[in-house]
Amino acid sequence: MTLTTRITLFFLLTLAAVLVGFSATLYILARSHVYREVDARQTSVLTTLSAAADVDSEGVEWNPAKRQMHLDQEIGNADVRWVVLDNNGRPVDRSRNLGQDEVLFDALRNIAVDERAMQRVTIGGNPWRLAQRRLGEPAGQIASHDRGDPGDDENKFPAVHVAVAISLQPAAATLRELLAGLCGLCAAFWILTAFFSRRMCRRALAPVRDMAAAARKMRAADLDQRLPDIGRQDELEDLRKEFNGLLCRVQESFERQKRFAGDASHQLRTPLTAMLGQIEVALRRQRPVEEYQRVLALVQGQANRLRHMIETLLFLAQLDAEAHRPELQPIDVCEWMSDHLASWAGHSRAADFRTDCSAASEARVNTHPFLLGQLLDNLLDNACKYSQPGTLIKIGAWCDQAWGFISVEDAGCGISATDLPHIFEPFYRSNEARRDGIRGVGLGLSVAQRIAYALGGQLSANSEPISGTRLTLRLARLPVEMPAPGASKCEDSMESATR
Repeated sequence: MTLTTRITLFFLLTLAAVLVGFSATLYILARSHVYREVDARQTSVLTTLSAAADVDSEGVEWNPAKRQMHLDQEIGNADVRWVVLDNNGRPVDRSRNLGQDEVLFDALRNIAVDERAMQRVTIGGNPWRLAQRRLGEPAGQIASHDRGDPGDDENKFPAVHVAVAISLQPAAATLRELLAGLCGLCAAFWILTAFFSRRMCRRALAPVRDMAAAARKMRAADLDQRLPDIGRQDELEDLRKEFNGLLCRVQESFERQKRFAGDASHQLRTPLTAMLGQIEVALRRQRPVEEYQRVLALVQGQANRLRHMIETLLFLAQLDAEAHRPELQPIDVCEWMSDHLASWAGHSRAADFRTDCSAASEARVNTHPFLLGQLLDNLLDNACKYSQPGTLIKIGAWCDQAWGFISVEDAGCGISATDLPHIFEPFYRSNEARRDGIRGVGLGLSVAQRIAYALGGQLSANSEPISGTRLTLRLARLPVEMPAPGASKCEDSMESATR
């Protein structure tokens, strides 16, 4: 079932419930009003007939000759029948339109005799409402009179019963017409609404169909394709923008992985080619043992370089694959840095290190000590590589209320403004580094940046040519939300980079 159909059905079912509820309420109110009008007419006729009788202490006088009642001929009372009975149930007077309708006459006599004020009966297939009123002495005193002798005056009675019948057929016909009209109008309105609501839903969801058609045409080889502009400013436009943003990030990630694979294959090919070339040269003829040892030493050096590159690539792949941050723990920055730098005591540049943790005394950050150590090692190795022996390498730490900072600053050749945005990219090396013959494959700072993301921190760089480079790591002093793994290139380029 399509979304258009589901929305239309929901709307139509809701509308049907509203129409049924409204029609039922209107019909019930109209029915109550119509029958109240019938009761009012019947009560009015009973009151008129009662007022025509002379009631005194001696009985009730009803003289049909003197009292010509024409209620049945009045406008609005054509369906009214009435009869006046004495206390023995004999007719004293009746309406002209009662005629010879013995069935209705018997019903009026029975209601008078049974002393029931009102009842509804069906006579001849038509509904009638019957009502009666007693005039004269109470029912318990009737027995004291001679019911066979009405008295000296034949128009004088101890008591009389006035019975009125009113036909409910006009009221029922009116209600049937109202019900038919309500059903017809509701059905017509519902059908028209179904037609126009489906068209409106189809028009409203047309951009979704267009976007789905555009998405079906997209292929993996055409990553630059995007969903078309729908020319509207609503939730669907937001969906289009977010989906296009997702496609942009996917394209950037794919291109980054493609460049990474190309660079990795190129970097791995270089030591392999060197190793194979040295082995091939050594095998062309018999050589002294010393020559073989020299070749094996060269091959070992290339193999170690190759192993280091492979381990680094595996580490990067592992960081990309992890969907959660490694378990962090609070550490004292100064104490941890002092312990960690002790492992660099035997390094040739250890004498150039200058540490300043005075601004971070007793500061604690949430981090992973092993990963933080590898990140700092990469920064120190980078500083040693791009600065001359004997120049200072400053290692500082400080903090504010929310963040702790660790920085490594060298006095090397610096980074140009054109190279600075790219130094986070794997295998990227500046032209100056290649020209000066500085060894490396361009993975150290890329690994450091990935570790910073994994720790919930941020790595930035400030550098100017000839003035040196300062790399700064920011870590949270309190737990923070983990940044999305594998940030897009456009997000990465907005951050200050390290080389």
